Amino acid sequence: MACGRGWDALAIRPLRLGLEALGQAGLSPDRGYPVLADLAWKNELYVLVAPGTADGADELPGIRVLGLGRQLLMPTTGHGTPCAHWISAPRSSPPLLARGAQVVAQLRKLRP
Repeated sequence: MACGRGWDALAIRPLRLGLEALGQAGLSPDRGYPVLADLAWKNELYVLVAPGTADGADELPGIRVLGLGRQLLMPTTGHGTPCAHWISAPRSSPPLLARGAQVVAQLRKLRP
C-alpha cells in the first residue's frame, strides 16, 4: 500500500521497543490503533500515524518514517503472514491514527 496520503507509518526496530513506546504513550493496539509487525525478516513494528506528524523520528537510531513515495506491505485478510502480521488491524474507516509526535516523544525517552 502507498504511504503518505491517508497515513504515514513509523517503522521501529526492534519490535519490542515500538511496543514499549506505544504502551507508555497510552496508544495500546488494544485501543484500535493499526499496528503491523514484520516478525520474519526485520523484527520491525509499523505504526500507522497521521500524515506529517512524525517530525524528527528519522533522527533516532532504528526509526524510519514511511511517507509519500514509500510502500508498506499490508495483509488483506485475517492476521496476515509473518512478514506482514497485524498486531492490531484497523477497526474503522478511516482508521484510528496515532499522532506521530506522541510516539516519537516516547521513543526519545526510551532511546536517547
